[in-house]
Amino acid sequence: ADVRRIRPGSPYRSKKYESCSSVCSSETCANGRCFENSNTFYVEDVERQIEYTFENTNLLFQAFTRRSYSQENGGENNEVLEFIGDRVLDFYITKILMDRYGYITDDTDEEEFAVELYDDEGSLTEIKKKLVNKKMLAHRIDILGFKDFLFMGKGDIQQHKEDEPSVKEDLFEAILGAIAIDSGWDEE
Repeated sequence: ADVRRIRPGSPYRSKKYESCSSVCSSETCANGRCFENSNTFYVEDVERQIEYTFENTNLLFQAFTRRSYSQENGGENNEVLEFIGDRVLDFYITKILMDRYGYITDDTDEEEFAVELYDDEGSLTEIKKKLVNKKMLAHRIDILGFKDFLFMGKGDIQQHKEDEPSVKEDLFEAILGAIAIDSGWDEE
């Protein structure tokens, strides 16, 4: 059976299986999260919503894994992916702004890059701040319904960390980081 590169004993499962025990070594996985709770992480559902299919689904799982969970259960967490995703997001927002407002001048002998309607870097920075901020990224995670898929340690669960905007922002960026690595940094 194809487990889409899910590691044995993982708290994640593929929708193809009726019970987690088909993938994991124990009926309730490492911490009981995937079999007993209603917020089971389904790879295919997340991939469908983000419109990207992972070659290595462990990267997707890592994007949803908080440090508190990895400290209690081992494995990697999403912090490095979040770092990468932040840079990916910055690059693409800048590219979109330049594609929309930038142009090459042809009114002199030397062609130069200019930005339409904006006098300085500060005005572009303000547009970028409105597009990319904690509130906006957290809202996108809420729309996708991904906060309930986070893998968190007991303390984070008790404190309902999944509801914090900064945690949702981190998740958004970690997903972008996972896609960047899995795609080999392919823009398509």
